[in-house]
Amino acid sequence: MEPHDPYTPPAALRPPVPPGTPPDVAAGWVLDVSRRLGKPGVPPLPPEQLAYLRALYQGEIRSWDSQLPALLGGLDRLGVRDSTLVIVTADHGEEFLEHGLLLHRAHLYDELIHVPLVVAGPGITPGRRTDQVQGIDLFPTLASVLGFDVPSQLSGRSLLAPAPGRLAFSATDGQANDGTRRPLDAVRRPDWKLIHAPVADDFQLFDLAADPGERSPLALTTGDGPALRVALDDFARSAPAPPARTGYDPALGEKLRALGYAE
Repeated sequence: MEPHDPYTPPAALRPPVPPGTPPDVAAGWVLDVSRRLGKPGVPPLPPEQLAYLRALYQGEIRSWDSQLPALLGGLDRLGVRDSTLVIVTADHGEEFLEHGLLLHRAHLYDELIHVPLVVAGPGITPGRRTDQVQGIDLFPTLASVLGFDVPSQLSGRSLLAPAPGRLAFSATDGQANDGTRRPLDAVRRPDWKLIHAPVADDFQLFDLAADPGERSPLALTTGDGPALRVALDDFARSAPAPPARTGYDPALGEKLRALGYAE
């Protein structure tokens, strides 16, 4: 679960607390801070406190980095390093008020969906790839390495097989920390992205080459906008429905505790 809210890196990686910082911010607890922001009478988060929270988060990343050699060393001691495929990735990034919020889940800007992916091990040619891939590609990639069949209905593809460039799709239920919900879909190619809020039928189109911070939405008719809208409409029509939520798992509480989502 690290790096994750609350941001609690080891003491050696914690920066000095800025004077006047509230106790919850000083402790790296971001959720309540995020819920307060934007409410009437609540001042904005001071720049020095925002920088402090970002530094805590970066400290957690460095702490995680320092643990990776221990993991790889353990594989060496077990004699399985050369036969092990190691994948480093993340399920999301974090916001630090780039678009008005903290944490994650409520937006589909690149600070949240552009995550690292490193694949290393037997059969992997060293090098840096620049093509756009998706999280759903991990299972087909693992299956191809391990020799398992991949169900034909899956949308992902093995990253070890040559393939032309393709679009990447994202979706979120849009649950913001203030309790508001605004579901979003997005389609992205390396230089363009289109974000759609279906409830309001609102679109945001970005030229990522000229505006990588996604600050200036463009008219939907600009550049790749029309083609991306068609692709997003096709995706919305053809995407499989989510699994039905039926039954009760008696082990749910233990699973949530194992993931860090419950005490």
